Amino acid sequence: MDYLLFFVYYFLPPAVIILTAIWAYNDIKKFNVAGIKTMDAASWSALIVILWIIMFPLYIIIRFAKYKKQLDELKGRTSL
Repeated sequence: MDYLLFFVYYFLPPAVIILTAIWAYNDIKKFNVAGIKTMDAASWSALIVILWIIMFPLYIIIRFAKYKKQLDELKGRTSL
């Protein structure tokens, strides 16, 4: 049982931070390929790793408020 708690406290939070930074990097690359100008993918990922509690929710808000709408317009779809 102690090993499980050790894993949850010491390995899971950094893994979540790193995986969300990798996801954001790939997501931003997708927007850049589609022609939507965003901040550099490496910069977003670095900021997410350093200040995850602030930058990851900010990225999600910006993504759905701005970039997702532009991507849908480029593809000829309308978002709800």
